[in-house]
Amino acid sequence: MLRIVALSVWFSLATAALADTVYVRPPGTPADAQPTPYEDVNVTGVTDGQITFVTIGGTTISKDMTTVTGLMLNDEPLFNDAQTDLQANRPERAVDKLQQTIEKTDKPWLKDYCQPILLQAANQAGRFDISSRTYVDLLVKGADVADKDRPTVPANGSNYLDDAATAVAGAADTPNLPRPQLRQILSFLLEIDLARQDQNGIDSVKQRLVDAGGNPSDPTTAGALADAKLADARDALDKNQFDQAIALIDASRSAFTDPARQSDALFIQAQAKGGLAQAANDANAWRDAAIAYMRVVADFKDTPGAPHVADSLFATAGILEKLNQPDKAREIYLSITHDYPNAPASAQAADAVRRLGGSAGAN
Repeated sequence: MLRIVALSVWFSLATAALADTVYVRPPGTPADAQPTPYEDVNVTGVTDGQITFVTIGGTTISKDMTTVTGLMLNDEPLFNDAQTDLQANRPERAVDKLQQTIEKTDKPWLKDYCQPILLQAANQAGRFDISSRTYVDLLVKGADVADKDRPTVPANGSNYLDDAATAVAGAADTPNLPRPQLRQILSFLLEIDLARQDQNGIDSVKQRLVDAGGNPSDPTTAGALADAKLADARDALDKNQFDQAIALIDASRSAFTDPARQSDALFIQAQAKGGLAQAANDANAWRDAAIAYMRVVADFKDTPGAPHVADSLFATAGILEKLNQPDKAREIYLSITHDYPNAPASAQAADAVRRLGGSAGAN
């Protein structure tokens, strides 16, 4: 009788342990197809990209982790709750639970499994403090992080920026860090320092990027360096160093390879030429500035979002008023209200039309 009781207890304990579920979608299966659940199994670990689990019948099964769409683990309630939150599109709730799972679980493989999920959840939840640390932690470990999962750096003034800069700088100082990962971390740090407007940090990281082999053929590095060059030009513009702003853009023209940065560069130059014209109060200088603004319009009016186009048109109209051409100025102001009604410049353009004796609703 004692042996029967003992076997009964053992069986109940074994059954309780075999309560994990692994959801698998085989290669080639449509993304919207329901995954296959392996229920009442015991996950024993993840090695070399393969998850291994044992069925209630004692069969050991291994599956490539790229085919695993989800897990539910018997002894990891926080992890399970996080999975439920993610399924319900509640990433802000999942973030803390995933963090606690990483901190508390005694399964090294689960820590590694959670980190990419935490990165995605933190990105969705706008938790840059967590996504920035997780991103660089993965890079330090040598993980292949997709470009789409690189955290979006918030604007200047965010409470997350300073702590993120400290964490990312610490990751960049990891001994013996391979150069590809170092370049990715430094380019991310440069983006953070640009948002913080930390000129000393920008200068230091730019030099470290170059020393780490940063070059224009590496899109991540090239983009970070291009942003730094734009920041230098904006800094010169803010200091009324108009010739220097123009020269900085001219010297770095080849670095601006995408429409967003190209429009930024041309708009900075146009603003600098406008500053020179204002200082000289010369008609020819004003015409040069107007031409520079209209180049932005010509090059980017058909680009999605029309970057800086409405502002360039508004600046051009203002110059035409200075050149005593109010009718042409009014035409441009009207075009802004008609073609870019949602742009911030539209309301100012409507006021200018009324000031010049017309109606903002006229054709």
